[in-house]
Amino acid sequence: MNGKYFIWILLTVICLSCQNRAEKKSASKQKVPLSLSDQLKLISPVIVQSPNFDGSILPSLGRAFPILKFASKKRNQITDEQDWFVQNQISLPIYKVPNQIRNISGNLPKGIPLRYKGYIISDGFKYDTYNIFFYGVNFGEKRFAMVTDGANKELKHFLDFENFNYAPKTKIGDEDFVFQSIQWASIENNVLFISHGHPTYAKSTYGKNAYISAINLENYEIIWTSEPLTCNSTFTIVDSTIICGYGFTAETDYLFVLDKHTGARVQKIRIDKGPSYVIQKGNKILVRTYDLDYEFHLK
Repeated sequence: MNGKYFIWILLTVICLSCQNRAEKKSASKQKVPLSLSDQLKLISPVIVQSPNFDGSILPSLGRAFPILKFASKKRNQITDEQDWFVQNQISLPIYKVPNQIRNISGNLPKGIPLRYKGYIISDGFKYDTYNIFFYGVNFGEKRFAMVTDGANKELKHFLDFENFNYAPKTKIGDEDFVFQSIQWASIENNVLFISHGHPTYAKSTYGKNAYISAINLENYEIIWTSEPLTCNSTFTIVDSTIICGYGFTAETDYLFVLDKHTGARVQKIRIDKGPSYVIQKGNKILVRTYDLDYEFHLK
């Protein structure tokens, strides 16, 4: 064989071998996933459009809905909240987040960012196939919602709810108390159901407070926003409905059943105190208020 051809073949083989090794090395590097912190640095949050503070419910489609029937109520001890959870064998789908002021170390999964820029993590919700985390300037003013996969490896959605945080009008002198913080959230069929509200009297924002909104996670558009004064409690999704409640000192207190497809109220129940927790257990809806525990049955 001609020496020149032999050298040419040898060099070709060497080059191909080096190229293969480089490609394998490159592929190996690509397989190393970015941390959630790094993923947050690479994207900007989606700014969700401004909601209609009068509510923007959709037309009813004539569906049948489960109805709540009162079963019982009893006085609680106010401070026995944890006992209520234990006795009823119920729990909330939440992570504990670190809180230095209260000396809480938290139980967040490894890799969850504790900060986003100048905002701290304030809440974490754990579900089977996804998780939701809130971020805000403090624990009372939550603005951002981060959705991850069930293993907390991939950032699925990152939303900025700045446009939800203040109603169009505020009573003079109450400006420091009317930030409508994210309160609770859940996802079903690629729709994010999320509530916002401020912790003072409804009159401070001329009645424009305490909403649930449905956000389409395909395009991040608002599907519907409930009427105001609908939800400043936890909420639970039951079949075609969302069950929630609203109440405050010197205001009328209610439990509501909403059509989850339209946001419309399909049932309104007067209760004595505003609800803090609304939790489903089988065919029961358990409601915890300041000093009363309610039980309703789904019919």
